[in-house]
Amino acid sequence: MIYVTRSHKAKRSTNREFVVARFFPSQVGHLMYTYLVYIRPFVDMLAREQLPNIDGCSPFFFRSRPESDSPHWSTERLTKIVRRFTRQVWDQGIKLRLLRQICIGIADKHVREVSRPFNRFDDRTDNADRGVVFAWSSGHRPLQRARTYGLDGAFPTHLQPQLLERYEWVSVRWHEFLHLPSRYASRLVHAGPDPIAPWLGTPSATSLDDDSHNCLFMSPPPSSPQAPSYGAKSFTRNDRGQNLLKCRFIITSPQTPAKRRRVQFAGSSSPILDPPNRSWGGFMSPVFGKRNESESITMADEQERIISYLNGKQTEIRLLNEKEAEIVIPTETGNEIFTADPCLDLIDRLNWIHQTTEAWRFVGCELCFIIKGGPEPNHGLDSCEQWPASKHAKRILQWLTTLKIPRYYDVRGACSMCGHGWLVCDEMGQGELARREARSQRSNSGKANLMKEYDAAPDPDGYCMNKPVVRRIIAALCAYDDQILGKALTKMALDHEGIDLTSESQARLWLEQRIRSQDDYWVSRLIYVLDQLIMAYDFRRSRKQSLARKSQSIDLER
Repeated sequence: MIYVTRSHKAKRSTNREFVVARFFPSQVGHLMYTYLVYIRPFVDMLAREQLPNIDGCSPFFFRSRPESDSPHWSTERLTKIVRRFTRQVWDQGIKLRLLRQICIGIADKHVREVSRPFNRFDDRTDNADRGVVFAWSSGHRPLQRARTYGLDGAFPTHLQPQLLERYEWVSVRWHEFLHLPSRYASRLVHAGPDPIAPWLGTPSATSLDDDSHNCLFMSPPPSSPQAPSYGAKSFTRNDRGQNLLKCRFIITSPQTPAKRRRVQFAGSSSPILDPPNRSWGGFMSPVFGKRNESESITMADEQERIISYLNGKQTEIRLLNEKEAEIVIPTETGNEIFTADPCLDLIDRLNWIHQTTEAWRFVGCELCFIIKGGPEPNHGLDSCEQWPASKHAKRILQWLTTLKIPRYYDVRGACSMCGHGWLVCDEMGQGELARREARSQRSNSGKANLMKEYDAAPDPDGYCMNKPVVRRIIAALCAYDDQILGKALTKMALDHEGIDLTSESQARLWLEQRIRSQDDYWVSRLIYVLDQLIMAYDFRRSRKQSLARKSQSIDLER
């Protein structure tokens, strides 16, 4: 969502308004949409019913009254609001005039690319855009072509796609500086590709129709067996205004978790026994830790409290085959909505998990952030030497980078770490851009070249910035405080899914899996593990804070 302003000063001098478009961050845009589509029409309807003399309502967004003759907010009112909120944030209220100067100063000093001068008529310097060749090909310099032939003469006095793209670029730079996501994710990652879509490189792909660009980004269909079909029921739920419609859950009876080291796959006639506990190679001991009898009673009790808390949040995850699992809802009682509640909570958390990774991306060293409670921008986790847990965290991080997790699931651009949720990563954005370019390609060779260019990303993570953050957060959470959360994760995996994380082969197989949600979107097992660790960490931190407040209250009473 964007809002557009026009400079009246420019109109006074040139008789042409200078158009400025600003793109909202995703959360602000969502609030604006909700207000404009639902709240504002409802308020106007109430005003018309309660005040019969009103023929129409004021079109101003910031209006003083609902009546049609209502004026917009005065400058004094806006100044008071800005002063009040800046005082809350900066402990010093400022006026609009000073705020404008501060914003320009921030752009110059911290958002450097935003303030870089842009000359669209430049065709001589090193900073010239290669698009000036289009002007040269017509026999004119860019300035002469724009003035004489008017191919882009409205820029920037009228809204055009090129102008909006540049304003979007500026807005996204500001969003990055403010640590705000720019847009919500489109739900791209589906548990299976479109069965009627032709695959590029197959005989059926030689004659592509107008929508063939969509097929370009489909990978070959998975060869793994599909899950058996089950009866399905639909549920809807409004979880404090944050949960969307949830439907098509697989309903089965609960199964007793396996206690031995064995893996049972759906459709298999017999369990697949895990081979003997393979060595962790150069990692010596299990990276996630192993509970032992020498632990103190206090630490053992703390682990039990964490495990007990996590047990109350669990839902069943059933294996489909060696590489895939699915989320199911147990029907232990007749109240299916109640028993489905942990599953719905899990899916909500997974959908919004990258709000957490977005916040952690800028803390510097994740381990120092966990231990000290504040950012550490001077070094990263891979170079941290400040704590006894540092070597464990780096060992876990090193092992996590060896996992064979695909760059995307089934569809190019559908990030394996982010495609299930509601926040867009750069991998998904690049996939969408490539998909748009594919629409303009008429030949199959052009589409094939686009696919090769997209697959040629030098980083194995592709364009996604969340994947390394996820690995670092998991490594830090599993390492700190004598690996208490890593040991809790080991216990939970064994009790609920029969997976022994002290076995390198089982740990690798488990973490490389993908999980199918109720609406047929794939979720990386690493994302599920991150969710469990964050829940445990938040529980432990809130408990410590509560005990500290109680202790402080007792001291004050004395």
